[in-house]
Amino acid sequence: MRIGIDGYYPQDGVEVKETNGVLAITLYADIERTPAQEPGQEIITANVVNLTLPLGSVEKADIVSNFQYYFDKALAQELAKAKEIAIIPVQTLLTDTDYKAHKVVDGVLSAQDYEPWKNLRQHWRDTINAMQNAATYEELAAITYAKTPGELNEQN
Repeated sequence: MRIGIDGYYPQDGVEVKETNGVLAITLYADIERTPAQEPGQEIITANVVNLTLPLGSVEKADIVSNFQYYFDKALAQELAKAKEIAIIPVQTLLTDTDYKAHKVVDGVLSAQDYEPWKNLRQHWRDTINAMQNAATYEELAAITYAKTPGELNEQN
């Protein structure tokens, strides 16, 4: 993710801190400096990712010499977290409508009345699978989903 940084970044693009038994690693790639509107000021931007690894599992020199490997590993770790966060509301919708399936089993709701909800619940399961399989942030962000049977009908 490209962000502005406050002017501090390590020359080798790797910052390592020991925190609570883990290595908190910040990796800075594609650092760019552009002049700001105020004289003597500049805007610094970079692709910045964070990675956590067990304490003692790697040395900073190894991270610097294998920068792209660790940068890609950090991107994958951050994407996995983003997927987990994106899935939560869809999983909640699915869980919150479990009672409708129980109503069909109990004979309180007809199969015909349940059909729109059945389709919507399958749509949510498909959405969760798509989110889990997203290879990039862009793919993940492009995934949309209906929240009601009416919205699902509008999408189809």
